[in-house]
Amino acid sequence: MKVYTVGGLVGLGHGATHWIIGAFYFLLPFIADDLNLSYIEAGAFATIFQIASFSANIISGPVVDMTGRRVLWQAASLLIGTAALFFVSEAAGYIGLVIAMVFIGATNNLWHPAAISYLSNRFRDQRGLVLSLHALGANIGDAVAPLLLGPVLLIITWRETAAWASLPPVIVAIALILFLKRSQKQEAKSAITSKESKVSGSDYIDGLKALLKNKLVLILCVMSGFRNMAQQGLLVFLPLYLLNDMQLSPEMMGVALFAFQGAGILAAPIAGGWSDKVGRRPVVMSGFGVDHGDFIGSDIT
Repeated sequence: MKVYTVGGLVGLGHGATHWIIGAFYFLLPFIADDLNLSYIEAGAFATIFQIASFSANIISGPVVDMTGRRVLWQAASLLIGTAALFFVSEAAGYIGLVIAMVFIGATNNLWHPAAISYLSNRFRDQRGLVLSLHALGANIGDAVAPLLLGPVLLIITWRETAAWASLPPVIVAIALILFLKRSQKQEAKSAITSKESKVSGSDYIDGLKALLKNKLVLILCVMSGFRNMAQQGLLVFLPLYLLNDMQLSPEMMGVALFAFQGAGILAAPIAGGWSDKVGRRPVVMSGFGVDHGDFIGSDIT
């Protein structure tokens, strides 16, 4: 049960980080309409998000590994994202939104090194399952954000919606600190603690060098980059298309985007359990194959 309890809570935190970016992308068409932004200016947010994520990942990985304070960094990630989303509601113009997106992007990749290493260290024999719960949380956050915020946007403005949307991540951050810290203390004698999972600076550099020499890892990173590029394009421009071209209401936009993200809610735990049994490579290749087939099919239709 502990793998589901701890993995579920960390997955909920992962969902909160995706709730933040999902809320922004859902509100983007209404922000663009209100501030008279072009498609180029709107699309630039995805570029800013990725650059900020990449920059944060370079720093956050070593910091998390060398401090070992994985729970603390998870909570910090959520609080930074919360502040950024609230700032969106107060931003006066495009520059303010760009600044907010920088911190939202940083939140996304400050979270991953802390959460994934925490789960991998704590559940070594059930990594596929526990990381699938982590991915499940992200899918829930992506899917639920537009579904819940759509009806809200019928009642209040996008600025007020952004402010209210910043509350759930704060609640999750508090839950992470209270529960995971207590759980770690209870397992201090048998589980891997934060002190035991620290690495020195020299150890980190040696590990990084070895990683860069691994061609399979580099190939996987490149493949993941292409997949992420396509995904980000959909996340940014699908809401714009639904509002501007299909002229859907905010409520129906939320339903459509929920349907787009909802399949991942079921797919993640199935893929995780499957990877523990048959290995990681067949699952990864199957996922890329399905993505490729979906894009070809959508282009034809």
